[in-house]
Amino acid sequence: ILTLVIGIGVNSAIFSVVHGVLFAPLPYANPDQLVTIWTSHPEARRQYNALSHANARDLESSMTTVASMGMLEARITPASLLLNGENVPVQGARVTPGLFGLVGAQPMFGRTLQPGDDPGTIVISHALWQRLFAGDPAVVGRTFNEGRSAATIVGVMPKGFLLPYPSMLQAPVSFASSSEVDFWIPILEPRPGSMTRSERMLAVVARLQDGVSLDEARADLDVAWRQLVQAYPQDNGGWSAHAIPLHEQAIAPVRSTMLLLLGSVGVVLLIACVNVANLMLARGVARHRELALRAALGARRSRLLQQVIVESLVLSSLGAALALVFANWVTPLLVSWAPADTPRIDEVTTNWTVVLFTMAIAILCGAIVGMMPGLGASRVSVRESIGEGVRTTGDGRRRLRGALVAAEVGLAVVLSIGAVLLGRSFISVLNVDAGFNGDRLLTMAINAPSQYRDDAQRTGFYQRLFQRLEAVPGVVSAGGTTRLPLGGANSSTQVAVEGRIPPDGQWPEADFLRAVHRYFETMGIEVRRGRGFTDADNADAPRVVVINEAFARKMFGDEDPLGRQIHLGPSSPVRKATVIGIVNDLRHQRLDVAPAAEVYVNYLQAVPVAPLLVVRTTGDPMQLAPSIRAALREVDPRLIPGNVKTMEALRSASVSERLFVMGLILAFGVLALVLAAVGVYGVLSLVVAERTREISIRLALGASPRGLVTLIVSQAMKLTVIGVVGGVAIAIALSPLVASQLFGVSGADPLTIGGVVAALLTVALVAAAIPAARVLRVDPVKTLRCD
Repeated sequence: ILTLVIGIGVNSAIFSVVHGVLFAPLPYANPDQLVTIWTSHPEARRQYNALSHANARDLESSMTTVASMGMLEARITPASLLLNGENVPVQGARVTPGLFGLVGAQPMFGRTLQPGDDPGTIVISHALWQRLFAGDPAVVGRTFNEGRSAATIVGVMPKGFLLPYPSMLQAPVSFASSSEVDFWIPILEPRPGSMTRSERMLAVVARLQDGVSLDEARADLDVAWRQLVQAYPQDNGGWSAHAIPLHEQAIAPVRSTMLLLLGSVGVVLLIACVNVANLMLARGVARHRELALRAALGARRSRLLQQVIVESLVLSSLGAALALVFANWVTPLLVSWAPADTPRIDEVTTNWTVVLFTMAIAILCGAIVGMMPGLGASRVSVRESIGEGVRTTGDGRRRLRGALVAAEVGLAVVLSIGAVLLGRSFISVLNVDAGFNGDRLLTMAINAPSQYRDDAQRTGFYQRLFQRLEAVPGVVSAGGTTRLPLGGANSSTQVAVEGRIPPDGQWPEADFLRAVHRYFETMGIEVRRGRGFTDADNADAPRVVVINEAFARKMFGDEDPLGRQIHLGPSSPVRKATVIGIVNDLRHQRLDVAPAAEVYVNYLQAVPVAPLLVVRTTGDPMQLAPSIRAALREVDPRLIPGNVKTMEALRSASVSERLFVMGLILAFGVLALVLAAVGVYGVLSLVVAERTREISIRLALGASPRGLVTLIVSQAMKLTVIGVVGGVAIAIALSPLVASQLFGVSGADPLTIGGVVAALLTVALVAAAIPAARVLRVDPVKTLRCD
């Protein structure tokens, strides 16, 4: 029962998480009709990129398979709410008013956004309603200040409403996940004639017409997009459009991870079932004479088999009942350990689906486990069993038991190899040079107050801001950017080298970033050649850029980029500039993703509205956070930084998913090793007990006790070697399934396989030696006299 509780309980807990994240339908009306629309540019390594407002509107008017379409900015906007004289940092999303109705979401109080609502209309989340308003139903209609503007609450969304999902965010996800969305406000519609197709900032959600299949919608999208490419080749050339079910979009980042966990815990269950099967076989040997007596009294073979299976089902059902209690305790722990940005993790519960899954596993395990010993028990020989008794196990039963041990060892090998590979991959990822010095760095997001309406006013504001920040005791330097390393976000622009301008639609793409104040120095980014930006590179100076080494390799090859002019696409505020410096490559996506080509412009020549600040300190950055907040308030009393974190915390968050997966599978691997050792130990203990009479005869005839120990251990190691060989073969065959989780090591790494094999053989040897050593305590005279 304890073995089943562990095997079934761990499976139920993992299934609770996997079901809540992957399999449960989205909490919307007719969720199967909801799709997201994205664009891709393979040459620029852009997959699932946002759409421009103009392209999205044209698709909405030309696609006949779509009933309605909604849009939201593919980013989370930090803001501050002024409540009762106190500024509270929050995060919101800008959406088209019809998005709520499109997904069929109803507010808990009030209403959702409607066409014609001004930017001061706000719908808040259930979490914010509880956190700031203590669940007051009278919150609807309440007015407060959002930044410099007044905002009126018109509705409160129910608990669990979630849009956008993390996979729909493109900038800057370092500072927000979808679970942190506190409010929704209307998206700002561009003025007529001001829509540019190169500013790709919108995630699009569409509801298909009734009866329309996904393939039909994709065909319709292909036709509509080809028309846009032909009409606007400069902006849309090289790009393609894709329709993806919203459910698939939501779970895409974690699908392979969750399936890997489910498969791994399934291996643990198989090992547990093998252990229980061996226990049942041993129990069947002890009951051999009893079953023979039942047969002698007229019991049919089918009745004997039924009895054994029913008894097995009773045991497995009891194990399942306790496993549910175990799973109900473990599931919240798994949820708390999971990365914070895991989609739908807040929806995970131990519901009726999990209960039914648990009971199905119990019935399946009970039937299979009871079937194997039951078949042997139903073939009893009445005359032999009653007349002479049973002293040893039959050859068939012994072979079955040996096969189960070999299978158990093989499964443990598969899981252990996977665990070690993930562990080595995690270490390799941690050792990757991210391209910057993250020690003693504090990061935060700010919005330039709306009173600074033009570039000159914002530039003056930033200069005062950095002057005050660098005057804080303990601050070494400060800077900023529009995209921090390891954030996963990207913002690209088209690029071309002067003298080599490709045709429209064939311009390559590069990541576009702004360097604010002393960004390179503060981050510890090395200028390999040329120079970085200075205050002289201002709005009145010639336009200049700094590129990274990946950009230099991609666009210039063996040529010298310094002093060369490059052209940037219409989405860039700088259209033509001279290369003045080359910096080292940074890992902006993840540590395990190679750096892309990047181009930096100086903030004085392309003034940002919402930069991400970095501050290097002499000591613990979080200790200086209060002083830095106070300095920001001195510059502007309503300037509230959002998501103040250390760069080390951001780096840790970037590998949190790998750590989560590695930790669980490592735990499964250890559990598999323990169960395999218990299996080998249990079978050898039974073998020694069954062969006591034989051993006594051998000893009486002069056999060496140590020789008998060696004989028994060698038989166990033979089974172990068979299991190890089979397990290695299976692990190598399954290695492509875990390839996406590996980094810096192959699925067939000989060092990993050799280490796991050595560990398994050692564990099996110890597990076999303990019961085999009992041979040394056998008294042949006493055993034979009793017999």
